[in-house]
Amino acid sequence: HEKLENYLETLQERGEVAFTKKEALLDLRMTEIAFDRSSQRLIKKQHLIKPLSGFYVIATPENRVMGGPDPINYINKLMKFIEQPYYIGLLSAALRHGATHQAVMELQVITTKPIKTIIIGRQRVRFIVNKHTKEIPTTELKTKQGHVLISTVEATAFDLVRFYKKSGGYSHIATVFLEIGSKINVTKLGKIADIYNDTPLTQRVG
Repeated sequence: HEKLENYLETLQERGEVAFTKKEALLDLRMTEIAFDRSSQRLIKKQHLIKPLSGFYVIATPENRVMGGPDPINYINKLMKFIEQPYYIGLLSAALRHGATHQAVMELQVITTKPIKTIIIGRQRVRFIVNKHTKEIPTTELKTKQGHVLISTVEATAFDLVRFYKKSGGYSHIATVFLEIGSKINVTKLGKIADIYNDTPLTQRVG
């Protein structure tokens, strides 16, 4: 128990907020049984969170009231862990492109296969399936733990309309467009239209 607790402190000193069971077993040279027992104790003490089997997130006194750290700080590592392409999109992306008046109560992540929504305390990560995930242009957003992928402003505009029910409806989307519209490059918008190859969608975005 103390060995794992010290491990968490070491990771935090390095600026890391998440780790996998495989990494811990290699670093600590613990048996799987010993690790499972220790991790369960720390989960009960609310020092550790397990959003997915084999993947752990460190909770600190500062973020414990929210259920843990902001998911944007570990989403890149989590998606690598489950070996799925991704990008942060929809309202979560719009917020970071300048739609500052939009209250986003969850991290919206676009990926290629259905993944159950992760709910930890007040934190929520919702996954939206898009078969074009790998083709959609992205940019890097710097976080405390490195970089995460986020849809470009043009791709965000298309996705907001394509997934309008998950974006608060058309009236809400129109408000978002007022805030990010000046950043949209028409030429780049055309390239997104080519990817989706959906005329009605393109017309609605227009």
